[in-house]
Amino acid sequence: MKKIKLTTALLSFTLIFFSCKKDSTANATNVVITNPNGTFTWTTNGGSTVISADSSFYRAQFKTIFSYAKINGIMKLQYEINLSAGTPATYTIGGVNAIAYTANSPFFFPTSGNVIITANTGTKVSGTFSGAGTLSAGTSSVSGSFTDIPVQ
Repeated sequence: MKKIKLTTALLSFTLIFFSCKKDSTANATNVVITNPNGTFTWTTNGGSTVISADSSFYRAQFKTIFSYAKINGIMKLQYEINLSAGTPATYTIGGVNAIAYTANSPFFFPTSGNVIITANTGTKVSGTFSGAGTLSAGTSSVSGSFTDIPVQ
């Protein structure tokens, strides 16, 4: 009797284990890979070299976009973009709306330009930005785009 119970238990365990195994090839053609951090890219001084951030996000509480790049193994803030709102619209630089390019010291603060939010789904934000101003640490203008950066 004990042998029958043990055999039944082992058989049940084996059936449960193998019936729960995932098939790694199922739906392989329908896999969509997306960057959970979205993309944030920019150029400086009208150049053709496009720089990509390693991490970016929109902080809804402060209506601010933050963008970071890994430099010598350390994540460093590259952009802080402050806005009066986060809804799709064009925000002119000046007053509350500001871009700070923090890659160099001293930081570059454009005095003209705009930030255009093209989409805000509540979980992702997309748009473009551009700004120009007085030369600071080798920078006199910035422009770029951000696509599907997460909202925090």
